[in-house]
Amino acid sequence: MMKTVSSVFQTEAERLAAIPDQAGREMEIEAALIRFHALGFNGAEERPRDALTPSAETKAAYMGEFSMPWPEQDEEGNEVVRSVNVPWVTIKQIMARIRQHANLA
Repeated sequence: MMKTVSSVFQTEAERLAAIPDQAGREMEIEAALIRFHALGFNGAEERPRDALTPSAETKAAYMGEFSMPWPEQDEEGNEVVRSVNVPWVTIKQIMARIRQHANLA
């Protein structure tokens, strides 16, 4: 089964958003870049470039697509997990690093 940009991006966005500190996020971005490169996004095609360039189209396509589990406690002290959307600024950071790594910038 071929992975799509969206499915891979979802996984990477979840991993990145779950890292609370900037240094950890930077390391995760590097790992995401390696995974995207392994999928063959090498800059030879325009579709990956378009899919990884922030625009009204990509914002409309990706906003709300990516979420991560967020554990918290309810009023009674029980752990509950809710889904939190990955912010657009984080999505753009991931896109920028992937473009940079794939020489699409």
